[in-house]
Amino acid sequence: MDKQIIINRKGLLNKIKIILIIFLVSQISCQPPSGESQITVSDSFIFQEQDITQVQQGYNDGTYTIKEVVQAYLDRIEELIAFNQSDSIELKYFNQKYLEMAHEKGDLTSVEYVEALAKMKEGSRKEGIDRVMNLHNLDAIIAPTGSPAWKTDLINGDSFQLGSSSPAARAGYPNITVPMGYVDELPVGISFFGRAWSEPVLLEIAYAYERGTKHRKSPEFLVSE
Repeated sequence: MDKQIIINRKGLLNKIKIILIIFLVSQISCQPPSGESQITVSDSFIFQEQDITQVQQGYNDGTYTIKEVVQAYLDRIEELIAFNQSDSIELKYFNQKYLEMAHEKGDLTSVEYVEALAKMKEGSRKEGIDRVMNLHNLDAIIAPTGSPAWKTDLINGDSFQLGSSSPAARAGYPNITVPMGYVDELPVGISFFGRAWSEPVLLEIAYAYERGTKHRKSPEFLVSE
């Protein structure tokens, strides 16, 4: 925890204790105090990769239509991979690593998937957000939503700097974002997240913050380099 702050605004935010955490993607992991196995980024990748296969299975068993799955002609992961490989432009600058990793996974009943899912839920909920909030008696956790928008080029790809959505997303917990200000005319947001079923509290905090700061303004069409 980098910094603990108490917001002393009148009304709703008075005396609310909030820990400000800046999450760096490369450092996100939840370590149980008992020293047991921890959840890592690789565990969530297993979950995400295998979840892609669920879309394909949904189409195969008739749960979804092609339009609902891909909105296109390609209804199987292997066909999409083959299409990209046969096209002279698709893989010229970027690869399709995640598609290929997902294609190699088994179904949603595989031991690897079930164990990774259970480990991710335990580490992100009971031993993650819940543990931190109970330890510090918090109403919410706040963090910068992410860095300002960046330029994407064919050499470096995305210039992603930071983001705070992963902890709540892995846990399946509520997360709300409102404007926090601007960096060189580029909007940046602040996120409020917390325990399961804490939407009413988070909405109140986010609403009070947005009304108190008034950072939101109409978008403009600015000339860029």
